[in-house]
Amino acid sequence: MPREAQKITLSVLLLAFFFISPTCANDVRLLCDDHLALDARVKLIKTCEKNLDIAWFEFDDDAIGQHLCLAVADAAKRGVSVRLVLDGMFDRSSTHQRELLKTSGVKIKWFHPTGTGATNLMQRMHDKYLAADQKQLIVGSRNISNVYFGRSEVEPNFVDYDILVSGEFVEFTKEYFDSLWDSEEVDSHRTHKPSAKLLHHSSRKIDAPLDIGVPTAATPQGFDIATDKMSFLYDASAIKDPTNGIHNDLYKLIQQASEQIDIVAPYFFPSRDCVSVLKKAEQRGVRIRILTNSLESTNRPINHVALMTQMRHRLGTLPIYQYAGDRTLHAKGLVVDQKIACVTSYNFNRRSEFFDTELALTINDEAFAAALSEQFAAYFARSSRLPVTPRRNLGTGTKYQPEEIRQLRWLARLIPNHL
Repeated sequence: MPREAQKITLSVLLLAFFFISPTCANDVRLLCDDHLALDARVKLIKTCEKNLDIAWFEFDDDAIGQHLCLAVADAAKRGVSVRLVLDGMFDRSSTHQRELLKTSGVKIKWFHPTGTGATNLMQRMHDKYLAADQKQLIVGSRNISNVYFGRSEVEPNFVDYDILVSGEFVEFTKEYFDSLWDSEEVDSHRTHKPSAKLLHHSSRKIDAPLDIGVPTAATPQGFDIATDKMSFLYDASAIKDPTNGIHNDLYKLIQQASEQIDIVAPYFFPSRDCVSVLKKAEQRGVRIRILTNSLESTNRPINHVALMTQMRHRLGTLPIYQYAGDRTLHAKGLVVDQKIACVTSYNFNRRSEFFDTELALTINDEAFAAALSEQFAAYFARSSRLPVTPRRNLGTGTKYQPEEIRQLRWLARLIPNHL
């Protein structure tokens, strides 16, 4: 073979190896620190060159919401194609925010917006997704509001984490966003009016960009992970299918466990199928730990009341721990056999299984699983194990009065699938 032909063949093989091979490495970083999580989002938006795809469950009109709104608008102004999907009920952006985004060239759609004839208002889009140029991706459980980045001075801030992926794997998540954007479940019109509590937002103008300062935490450790070791899970076509949703994929992870399962679920209230899968894992000798909020830490006390009064006896001897930190636990995920890690928006409750669309990113890598396990260990260190039997003195020693607990208990019985 002529030397020139050999050079061309070698070049083609190298290109195939680096750009086509499914084993190409991706840089994966776990974003646990609030400041680093915000900084990663801002950098991703500011360095984006061609396209920016965003799906946010909550988008608020506060310091964080305004700061990211300005960054997204600036990206559109410099020619980036921006597609933004917001949940039609939990979008709390102001008129000024939406006007700025639209006039800057941002294309916006809402998932099941109220007032537009959506047939299933109980189904919400719970996704959190930010992708730039099909090269960088942030997924996890943080919404766009002060409490998710440690900035709230009014209510308790959340304990949370995300994952930042840089590499070829991001391109394989584009199918998800395209199906969401083209779905009949989203609409470009939004007629929903904010509640009286939020009306003051409509007259409030966009402030100057938030001064996020200089990061004080160390840069998160990077992991080189092959594309074929990662999976992106989502509810197809933005349609929640209780028979074939994301929960089936998560249950398969639990079913393949042979040694240990750690689950972090802030609003844990499992379905019968979920209880069955967990109990079967326990029966075959798998060590299981489940962490959820305590009545003192949760921002949704009805979930904890329902867990303790309706569900605790059904869970048998499954070890349930309650978080006792000074923040509200909002992180979600699981680690299987110290080998497979899953970062998700899925709450391991009935709303996540039957109604809300969800996302998950699973990584089959022992080093990354160890890093997520270390983060879980910090959560479990600030927790205590719940008793196996239902608590008769539920609410004692908390801010909740006995009558409030009784009301929450009866309400939970009326709406168990929406907890």
